[in-house]
Amino acid sequence: MTINIARSLWLMACLLAGVSLVDAAELKDPRLRDDDISPTKISVEVTRNAHGHFVYSYDLDMPEGSTGQVRTFALAIGCAEAVDPRGFDPSDYPSKAMMGNFSSDGLHVPAAIDAPWGQAGPLAIAESNRAHWGVAAPPGSLRRGLQLISPYPPGPREYRLIPSLNYNWSEWDYDSVDKDDPDVPREDDMTVAGITTGPACPGEEYPDDGGSEGPGDGIRFAGSPFSSQHELRNDLLTYSAPLRDQFHVPSGTRELELIIHYHEAIDPRTFRVTPMQGQARRLFNPQPGSSETVRIPLQPGKNRIELQVQEAFVPPGRREGSEAAADRGRGGVAMDRDVFVIRVGTAESATDKGRGKTQ
Repeated sequence: MTINIARSLWLMACLLAGVSLVDAAELKDPRLRDDDISPTKISVEVTRNAHGHFVYSYDLDMPEGSTGQVRTFALAIGCAEAVDPRGFDPSDYPSKAMMGNFSSDGLHVPAAIDAPWGQAGPLAIAESNRAHWGVAAPPGSLRRGLQLISPYPPGPREYRLIPSLNYNWSEWDYDSVDKDDPDVPREDDMTVAGITTGPACPGEEYPDDGGSEGPGDGIRFAGSPFSSQHELRNDLLTYSAPLRDQFHVPSGTRELELIIHYHEAIDPRTFRVTPMQGQARRLFNPQPGSSETVRIPLQPGKNRIELQVQEAFVPPGRREGSEAAADRGRGGVAMDRDVFVIRVGTAESATDKGRGKTQ
């Protein structure tokens, strides 16, 4: 009897070990993770309510072709200076899902945010002066009526679609890699940024108060947001096209038209393009204060193009209105780094040349 029990325990242990080995073998290398939320379509309708305030209503459509989950929809509402509240009181538009206003400096247009029950929550104005809607939207889902009310008229605003790394977390073998491994994609790498319509700062509104079809000529996109990059130094490179940093294009598309503007403070010697195949760097002629149109060859599938440049060094004491080194960016060096991810022929195009959809 003792021998039979021992054999049974031994067989059970072998079976459990086999299951564990199979599970481990099925786990995927997190360095290969590539959650794609860029097919998400964003539309916005702008109306005015009985009080004369502008009502911005955003809809998000996550197609089945997405491979990640949108955790948060964030909309920039910050301004460089304090703005007149114009008698607007957010408490006139209460929301049970509103967590609060956590702005670090209050430099944003006055706004109240809300969403229908079941569409988003929690809601907040973040420290970085962005309106946040927690949408937790997996592939194939819709989010309707994400609302922002403000006395300020429409203009171009940056949005971010922030992914959830917890989505399908159990499929990835994170225990096998160091948590600081630079080859493991982070939230920044899968965040999608672009331009849509929102309440503008004074002087930045659309000329016709939003009657146009959406972002157009004269609009500039600051490029990819990275947490390691000082936000005030994300303007060394700006773009008139595309107006989104990750998107799909139809099969057969052979090039990306990039309209790039170089800040007058750049150091051209530090300009880098990655990858370097086909001598892509030679396509660019970065000159301080200039602009140019560059056509970058694309291949079928995923194309990743990284651009970076540093601000020209000015000796201490010679820079008018100079900032402290700690405020100029990573390690005291002002650097702008932007990444564009263009997927050719892998899904129905979710954007119009990267501009997003605005109604």
